[in-house]
Amino acid sequence: MFKYKLIILLFILFAAFILRAQRFDFPLSYVFAWGDGTRDYLVADHIIRYRELPLVGPYNLLYESGIRNSPIYFYLLALFLMPFNHILTLAGVNIILQLGVIVLVYLITKRIFDESSALAASAFFSFNPEIIKHADFIWQPYLMQPVALLALLFLLKGHIQKKYQYMVLALGLLILAISIHISAFSWLPAFLIICFYFLKKQKKRLKFYLGIIFAAVITFFVLYFPPIIFYLNSKVHNLFNLSLPLHAFSVKGYLENLFLNIAQFSKYFYLDPLPLVIFLFAGILLVVLSKNSLKSKNSFITLLLLFISSFAAAAFLNKVRIQYLIPSFVVLTILVAKIISQFHFPLRIALILSFVIIFSGNLSFIRDAKLPLENQKIIDDLTSAVLKKLVEVKRVDGFEKFDFFQIVSFAQDKTTFEYPTLDTILLVSLEKKLQRKLTAVSDKSPYNHLQINDKKYLVVFCFRFYQSLDRVSCEIHFKKSYPDYHLTSSFYNNDRMTVYLAKFAD
Repeated sequence: MFKYKLIILLFILFAAFILRAQRFDFPLSYVFAWGDGTRDYLVADHIIRYRELPLVGPYNLLYESGIRNSPIYFYLLALFLMPFNHILTLAGVNIILQLGVIVLVYLITKRIFDESSALAASAFFSFNPEIIKHADFIWQPYLMQPVALLALLFLLKGHIQKKYQYMVLALGLLILAISIHISAFSWLPAFLIICFYFLKKQKKRLKFYLGIIFAAVITFFVLYFPPIIFYLNSKVHNLFNLSLPLHAFSVKGYLENLFLNIAQFSKYFYLDPLPLVIFLFAGILLVVLSKNSLKSKNSFITLLLLFISSFAAAAFLNKVRIQYLIPSFVVLTILVAKIISQFHFPLRIALILSFVIIFSGNLSFIRDAKLPLENQKIIDDLTSAVLKKLVEVKRVDGFEKFDFFQIVSFAQDKTTFEYPTLDTILLVSLEKKLQRKLTAVSDKSPYNHLQINDKKYLVVFCFRFYQSLDRVSCEIHFKKSYPDYHLTSSFYNNDRMTVYLAKFAD
């Protein structure tokens, strides 16, 4: 029986690897088309090559505003890049981390429930197309996830084995996860409750209470010491920008956001909100009223609280974003696996297969398959075209160095607008090709970088999301934003992007 289940686990991991390996590519797809992946690499690259040490990380709310997080995320990326400094290194590391998440799903479920539930939860998680897309490139919420799950594993291990040291380690890892992405903060209250409930039964309660508090405070201080230094040496609004309307000030707005979060989350698992909620409520009653051990029921309720906490916290944000619900992705698959385990064979097997199909969108990961390095080829062609144009301008105008231009980027979604994070898509490749520093890491910039070249020329990068590019709209917005520049004809085009050269009008 052991070998049979081991073979199933190895098959799930092998299939998960194949599905994620074909997404090994330059970060120009899914959410990373917005330039987050290239911005993150650029900062990490400058940490290694130029010893530029940021004191703050990316904004962890929305619209390049909100709360600046710890820079630990950038330093972790730099650590990953030390053996081989290339943007695709992070793509490979991320795929490994995503496989690690599946292993953690298995270990957590097996520890608190049983091996059959662990295999079911691993399958539910592995074959969801939206979760497979997490392998597109490393990102704050995705790097946070394995750290938060490792924290949960140690928390459960400490609680089950009655070991105080594991509880301290779990809390420290959770704070590390929070410092990578703020969405993990929603788990902190539940972690503290579990820790203090465990310590309540210990003889040296006061000593252990103080130890837990001390460990949490020290970990937080170490991870957030750089932003504190930045805060003390700058104006308040450079660290906090809470001018956006937060729904926390409106009960109606909060509830609207909560329902929108539930709807968006359900969509990622290919279910309507109502069936999902009904299934979970029915499942809760089934588990609570079952003959399961008290430990198993308590574990189920603990996971349920962790699941709900992400939605409760995310509803405070001013706009719906699925990345703030990522901590609940794993928890849902474990909860569903446990609910299904209440049924007997062969109904249990039928339900597991049914939910694998449902959560995979009728195996839509087959239709979503892509060829590895597709985007890398696009970027190589784009960079070659830009470099050829810059070499021509340098020769004609007699410039000694490639210090006469900057990148300006416009995004087209529902509207056309300037979006500086997209600049890094070109900047990363050009810095490598030219062997020249075009940017500098900057804590004062909401985009974590500034361009340092002169602006005699502008390379205007127009990028379209989801539909064909409207070149006229991009040209109009550029002329309004940069009236002192003369826009030449485009020199690179495809259905997603157009690149122009613009010269300052003397």
